[in-house]
Amino acid sequence: MEVNKASVLSQFIAANGGTQFVIPTYQRNYVWESKQIKQLLNDIKKLIKTEKNEKNYHYIGSIVYINTSSVGMYYEKTIIDGQQRLTTIFLILQTLKIIASSKGDLTKASNINTMYLENNAFVDDNFKYRLKPLISDDKVYELIAKNNLSELDKYKESNVYKAFSTIHKEIKNWLNEEISIDEIIEAIDKLKIVWIQLEKDENPQQVFESINSTGVNLTSADLIRNYILMNKDNETQTYLYENYWIPIENNYVKTSKLSEFFRFYCAIKQKSIINQKDVYEIFKKEFDSIEKEDEDKLKDILSYARYYYYITVNIDDAEIEEVLSDYRNIQTNMPHPILMESFRFYENEKISKDSLIKTIKLFATYIIRRNMASLDTKSISQMFPGLLGRIISKSEKNGFEKYYDNCVECLVVDTKGNSQYMPTDEEIENEFVKTNLYVRDLTKFVLTKIENSGNHINYSNLNIEHVMPQTKTNYWLNYVNDEALYEQIVNRIGNLTLVDSKDNSGMSNRDFEVKKQYLTQTRHIKLNEDILNKTEWNEEEINKRSKAIARQINNIFKYPECDNLIKNKINETKYDVIGDGLEELISLSPTILLINNNINYVDTWTDVYKVLLKYLYEIDCEKFTSSLENLNENIYDKPQVSKEISDLRSPYMFVEDLYCETNKSTKEKIILLRRIITDMNIDIQVKVIK
Repeated sequence: MEVNKASVLSQFIAANGGTQFVIPTYQRNYVWESKQIKQLLNDIKKLIKTEKNEKNYHYIGSIVYINTSSVGMYYEKTIIDGQQRLTTIFLILQTLKIIASSKGDLTKASNINTMYLENNAFVDDNFKYRLKPLISDDKVYELIAKNNLSELDKYKESNVYKAFSTIHKEIKNWLNEEISIDEIIEAIDKLKIVWIQLEKDENPQQVFESINSTGVNLTSADLIRNYILMNKDNETQTYLYENYWIPIENNYVKTSKLSEFFRFYCAIKQKSIINQKDVYEIFKKEFDSIEKEDEDKLKDILSYARYYYYITVNIDDAEIEEVLSDYRNIQTNMPHPILMESFRFYENEKISKDSLIKTIKLFATYIIRRNMASLDTKSISQMFPGLLGRIISKSEKNGFEKYYDNCVECLVVDTKGNSQYMPTDEEIENEFVKTNLYVRDLTKFVLTKIENSGNHINYSNLNIEHVMPQTKTNYWLNYVNDEALYEQIVNRIGNLTLVDSKDNSGMSNRDFEVKKQYLTQTRHIKLNEDILNKTEWNEEEINKRSKAIARQINNIFKYPECDNLIKNKINETKYDVIGDGLEELISLSPTILLINNNINYVDTWTDVYKVLLKYLYEIDCEKFTSSLENLNENIYDKPQVSKEISDLRSPYMFVEDLYCETNKSTKEKIILLRRIITDMNIDIQVKVIK
């Protein structure tokens, strides 16, 4: 590695005559925006204002490169870091050349071109320009270099075009301030860099990762692209970039979403949640562990990018698109890894189209039901990659033809006993008559779905309207004369409806009869029909309508049929809590507790402990109490169950005014349960299913 300081013009660009600075395909596109460009121009302008003989310089960062090839007297230097500032300097020089030419100073324009911008006129066209930008920026830069500005209009979205426009406007303003082109060039030469030349046996990727540059921060996607394409010859880089990376970024995944996409890709491969900061390191390990050619690995990534596009944007299949449209409307990305992998199974003909559609709808229903039941997302935010691993394991065991059933079993049956469960129809209905659903993210969507189930109108201009207004008036307090109760019922879903946006402000806090007049004008909205038939609007009517809406939602987003799956699960291997070996029991994770064949859904051995203690107390509280007194007196130094919280380190109230100690190992909990059952001398079967 060779390191030195240099003035960016005379000691670096001009001193490297016969050189082409190549921005390799693995680098990100030119991304500097107006803010960074104007900062550099301001730094240059400050240098113009210094005294001519004053030694004043400005450091703009490092440029790291490696000599990659030579043809005769011409050399290629591949830029590892610093491409943003180097490209901007070249754009400033191109602008000065163009302005000099437009003012008729062809000699100055030619000097700028010869000294800084182009190599010898007799060189091969491939080496003509001192700067060879990234492929996606190359055409715009070439038009600027050729002064073909009239052809730039079609590239107005290019960042290179935007940068050139900003620079051109600023420099023209400088010239109007009587700053000369020569003064600008002298000031640019006061910009200092540190150039770092790597040797061919050095790893440019490692150097690239370790550089702490002052430029725009690299995302995990930038680092991944560099990792895949770096250390390859330019021909291979270009081939992989054009055939795989460009389709990923331009066709399927927006640049702003690339880091999210790679997080999901890694989560699929690892079957675990991935923190954004860890994506790059995990991707490297995963990419290197696959024993395939890099092109085959990129084919795999490209496929997943296509699945991501289907899920987030569109798929050219009306049946699949219909369910995906609902999924997109719930505005979640948590199940993305499972759906992306499901698309892979579908494409590889492991699962049917019907199974795919039902799976997409299942996960949409799961998110909607939890949202409508006011359940938090914290408990499920990290569950989906691990859930994918369990679904795949079941599918490999039971067959992929049962893929949807395997999803239901893992998502619905296995979560019944924990915080990740799917709310039932009864829970949805109970929640709707007591909860503020106006604040829920998906309320407008579900009301729209109800309306759409029997009607087809344009919903873009519809808003949620409170029939009983949020602002209390004397009129409405006659219907609900308790202000605290008013606050509770006004945001229940039965009091919410859809109206045209122009009617929304008109209805405001008006009386019920006036509001009905507005609703009469929009009878095409079927959701309002039952309101129009009412003569008064109070808590009773709101609750009736809340329950009716709950039933409609339950019908649209049906709780999956899983009775047979539960029966099948019960027929799986059962473990006897009383008779089986302790070591075998504590090694498994229970999901179902069977007490005399009665089903209890559990998630941990602590759940088993709590449920079984409650059951034993309720079948014979006197025997239970006597047994605990006996055990406390003869076996244990400290109470295991007590009416006094202070007797226990981690108390849990399993029945009213009676607490158990939970700060115990699984083995200790099982032993205590066995001792109580033996001491109570009762006939009971207690089994768990993992």
